[in-house]
Amino acid sequence: AGNRAGGGPLLTNYALTLLVVLFLQSRSPPVLPSLRHLRALAGPQDRAQVGGWDCSFPQDVAVLEPSENTQSAASLLAEFFSYFGTLDLGGLLLSPLEGRALPRPPSGTPGGLRQSPLTLQDPFELSHNVAANVTPRVLSRFVRCCRDAARLCRGPEFLQRSRRGRPWGLMRLLQP
Repeated sequence: AGNRAGGGPLLTNYALTLLVVLFLQSRSPPVLPSLRHLRALAGPQDRAQVGGWDCSFPQDVAVLEPSENTQSAASLLAEFFSYFGTLDLGGLLLSPLEGRALPRPPSGTPGGLRQSPLTLQDPFELSHNVAANVTPRVLSRFVRCCRDAARLCRGPEFLQRSRRGRPWGLMRLLQP
C-alpha cells in the first residue's frame, strides 16, 4: 500500500519506513536503538531543535554499540510480516521514539495524536500521527497482506530455490 500523489488513505513511504524502524527496534536484542536512546547518546554538539521539537541524535556513529541481533534478513522479513499481521494495531500507539508499541492514549488527551485506525507517532514531531489518513479498510488490507506474506515466508517456496523456474524467495512476495 504505497502513497498516491496528493495523499489519500494509503500508507506513505515515511509511514512504511517508520514501521520497519519500529519493527527492528522491537526485536530482542534490538537491531536498531530507540530514538530516545539516540537522544541520550547525543553530545552537546549534536543538540538540535526544529520547530520546538528535540531532534537530537549523535552524528558520530562510533558512539553507537553494534547490534547483538544475529537474525538473518530472511528471518527478519518473515517476522516483520508476522509482527504486523498479529498486532492489535487499533489499540496501540506505535512509537519509534520509545522503540515499541504502547497502549493507545484515550481520545482527546491534551497534546495527543489525531486518532485513526493506525496510530504511528512521528519520532520527532510527537503530536503528529503519520498514519492519520489510513482508513479501517486500508488497515485491514495491510494486516491481511502481512498475514499472507508471513505464510509465504514460512513456506518452502520462500526458503528453497525453485528448480522448475517458478518464483521463489522474495519474488514470491511480489507476485499477485
